[in-house]
Amino acid sequence: MKMPRGLSLLAASIILTGAAIPVIAADARWAGYLLDRSCADNCKTQGFGVDFASSHKKECALNASCSKDGYALFSKGQWFFLDKKGNQLAKKLLEDSKSDEGHFVVVTGNLDKTEVHVSTMREVSQH
Repeated sequence: MKMPRGLSLLAASIILTGAAIPVIAADARWAGYLLDRSCADNCKTQGFGVDFASSHKKECALNASCSKDGYALFSKGQWFFLDKKGNQLAKKLLEDSKSDEGHFVVVTGNLDKTEVHVSTMREVSQH
């Protein structure tokens, strides 16, 4: 059976321009502790982990000298830095949180090396 010429040209066009078909990647999800970037950098260099992150104080995370570089997420033993939107969401979350320490959050977004391009962030119970 012979394919009509117009249809064969369309098929060839689709095959040759396959990259033109958009692929939408789903957001990844991380759960972990939210810290200011300054303390996160110190934790990384000194080898501190979940014990420090789970007791990190809100007062420190909101302190201008600590938060000037933004925020980070400690999840499953790894450190992730947040993009501009993530930093804005983190600051608002910390300001609104009723907890004084150990801010456990769920973040959705896309990872670019060690920076998360944040879509959503919410504080949750650790259990």
